[in-house]
Amino acid sequence: MPTAAQPLVPRAAIIPLLALWGRIIGFVLLFVGTLIAVAWGNIPGGCLTTPSSCTGFPAADANAILAAQVIWTIGLFFLGGGAGIKLHWGLQNPASGRPEDVRWVVADRWVNVVLVVLSIWLMFSLLMNIRLITGLP
Repeated sequence: MPTAAQPLVPRAAIIPLLALWGRIIGFVLLFVGTLIAVAWGNIPGGCLTTPSSCTGFPAADANAILAAQVIWTIGLFFLGGGAGIKLHWGLQNPASGRPEDVRWVVADRWVNVVLVVLSIWLMFSLLMNIRLITGLP
């Protein structure tokens, strides 16, 4: 018969791994999306010396911003998903019951709550930015 500290069904070791990789993939995608927006969404150097060479710049800028927003949305999904997985399944009360261990788990829970809320808020702001650009109601 299992004791109170042991669950009836053993926990899968994959849950903490999913949470970690969700965060890693999310941060990498946020970096790549920002890199795309910075690399292809800025005014090329040739536009300053020869303004007539910048005829296709607005289209290239719009495509770079679109690609960056898509990658940012996917990255925010992975970041928020990894934090949500860790928040829901990965953070259990410590078996030792020492106050410093409990404080660590409570602080880790708050960090994950902030990451989930921040991901949702940033996805919402991306959505509102699209509505402002396109002029949709």
